[in-house]
Amino acid sequence: MRNNPIAISGFLFFLITVFPSLASEQAPISPDRLSEIITGAPDHRAEFSEERRLVLLTEPVRLQGTLLFRAPGRFEKHTLSPQREDLVVDGEWVTVSLPDQNTEMRFNMTDDPLLHGLLFSLQSLLNGEPGRLAAIFTVEAWGDATAWTLRLKPSGRELAERVQVMRVTGETHWIRTIELWETTGDYLIMTIGSEVTE
Repeated sequence: MRNNPIAISGFLFFLITVFPSLASEQAPISPDRLSEIITGAPDHRAEFSEERRLVLLTEPVRLQGTLLFRAPGRFEKHTLSPQREDLVVDGEWVTVSLPDQNTEMRFNMTDDPLLHGLLFSLQSLLNGEPGRLAAIFTVEAWGDATAWTLRLKPSGRELAERVQVMRVTGETHWIRTIELWETTGDYLIMTIGSEVTE
């Protein structure tokens, strides 16, 4: 049976309106305190798992692989299953490779508002520059260095046409989860492991 888009949209709206209340157990963080709490991450590698719930599919898509960060702006996402895909971000440039299909694409992240919002957020937080998020998001924050939560609402029309809201959780410089609700009703959650292998 196919998912009902109206029901899914209602469920996602419920999540969007409820999750700030989960953060309400944490104290609000003022914008000028964010950079003291979210400090730059060291170069590291970590495992990730990702789940995508798409309106047009009855079952979620689950991905697994590794993430690699090299300061100040290099970020690599190597998906190992269900199929191999390598995404490399160097500054604003993105290279996507599909090794099994011998295919490679290169483009500027600003060409895709959805990807730009996601990757710009990751770079800003991993670099310890959460203040940069205000350039494209309205930022709400809760917590402290041991556990923080960000709610990112697009402030510009182009990004707002693709993204409803993002939620990021972490501790000090580590990002633990990233959730993204698209305007289409699609939903993504990435969970990043804590083990550093480098």
